[in-house]
Amino acid sequence: MLILIYPAGDGTRSAADVENILNLCVKSLEGADQLTRSSLAKLAAHMLASTQVEKVVPVVDTAKKGKKTRRDGDDEDEDITGPSHVAAEEAKPIMTPVEMFTQLSTHFNKPQASRRTRVGIFDIYAALITLLGPSFVEGNYALIVNHFMTEIIVNPRNSGSRYEVLFVRSLIEVILRDLVGVRMLGEQAQI
Repeated sequence: MLILIYPAGDGTRSAADVENILNLCVKSLEGADQLTRSSLAKLAAHMLASTQVEKVVPVVDTAKKGKKTRRDGDDEDEDITGPSHVAAEEAKPIMTPVEMFTQLSTHFNKPQASRRTRVGIFDIYAALITLLGPSFVEGNYALIVNHFMTEIIVNPRNSGSRYEVLFVRSLIEVILRDLVGVRMLGEQAQI
């Protein structure tokens, strides 16, 4: 139901809006049952995936203004590059893929995050990768693997005990092997 309130291509949300909704979803994961956790994961994934839709933003004009001297001796600023109403526009996503994945790893690596919350965050990872689709995964496979290796596995929070290491590795294995490797990558990409 909440996903209908935030359509993917409307372009009205900001990075702060996405972060706020993600924070609320992560906080709600602790006491959630499986059905609620799945719904929260879908909402958070929808919000994060919507940051990858390119949004047209005006480019800041950095052209310098020149001085023109009038006959009466007063200086007057004049734009020597032409009219200022012609501004270039650039299409770019709200967040880069790295920033998008960092939103999740930040919550996962918090010291106060419980095991249940951390499993819920990996539900969000799975929903997000599924929502972004095979073309995104094939184009950003190196980025996804690098994210899990540098942001999750190497983090001291996740290597404190033998059980913690096994827990994190099993979560990442589900994402990389089962979801990405088997279901999302095409035959050529798997090779």
